Amino acid sequence: MWKRKCGVKRKDVEKGRIKKDVKIEDRVGGRGFVVKVGTDVITRKSTLGNNEIDWNTMQNIAQVLDDERIRCVLVTSGAIACGRMQTTSINELNDIGDEIMRKRILAAIGNPTLFKSWQMFFKQKVVLQGLITQDYLSTKKALELESILRTIFMRGNSIIPIINENDLLSDVELKEVRGGAFGDNDKTAALITRMMLNIFDDVYSIYLTNAPGVLDENGRLFGLLEMCDLSDEKIRKICNGKSEGGSGGMENKLRTIKELLHDHPNLIVYIIDGKRVQQLRELIGAITKGRAKKIGGRIGTCLVWRLK
Repeated sequence: MWKRKCGVKRKDVEKGRIKKDVKIEDRVGGRGFVVKVGTDVITRKSTLGNNEIDWNTMQNIAQVLDDERIRCVLVTSGAIACGRMQTTSINELNDIGDEIMRKRILAAIGNPTLFKSWQMFFKQKVVLQGLITQDYLSTKKALELESILRTIFMRGNSIIPIINENDLLSDVELKEVRGGAFGDNDKTAALITRMMLNIFDDVYSIYLTNAPGVLDENGRLFGLLEMCDLSDEKIRKICNGKSEGGSGGMENKLRTIKELLHDHPNLIVYIIDGKRVQQLRELIGAITKGRAKKIGGRIGTCLVWRLK
């Protein structure tokens, strides 16, 4: 007799929403969240024109995730910015001609400060640090991390795993993404989302940017983007705009999400303004209370009350 366990339905397995090789008893069930925070969200321009860490925004994001008491993985960027902030008075790195090498060193210097800052700002959750590579997530070794996440979330929401690309050991992200003027850690967040889909019944992927959402070529905000709207031509048209939301980072984000939605058509991804942290609070609140629009294969890019 086929029994439902941990909120898993037989039809979900039969329709391919859940991998067949994932044991029912290994699933936590319920809701899981993946929140991706970009460098542009947790940095700001200093009086000298350099990027510096926006401690206030980091603290506000941590407070929201604390207060909402959700089971969540936070994918964070900002290590290079932290490294630059710590090495402003050091001249030894200035003569490194290899830009990728210099960024790898800066990321390794900045990561301890980045994670320590998140740890300081979370008051109700314990921070679990995860420095990983995309190569790791793309192999069977990723099952080890999936097992860790499952073990943590089966026991509640008091631990928040915070994930960042380990640039010291792998420069894939630097070369293919940041070096190409694209956004950072977008693919890592997508890979973590795929992993979370093996653990939870419903997974909500939220990308925080420094723009109101996805803007068209005229600077107007898209409310909902259907997966069928995410053609390469459409993405290029959107991202050739002059707005901040139409930067190279948004192009990489949309291409990554397009691939994710293609494989998981029942998923919905939100892109919201990370500087207006109240939006994050309202969106998570609406999701947990069942008020957010839940339509698979779409990207919600506007304020939550427009998603109702």
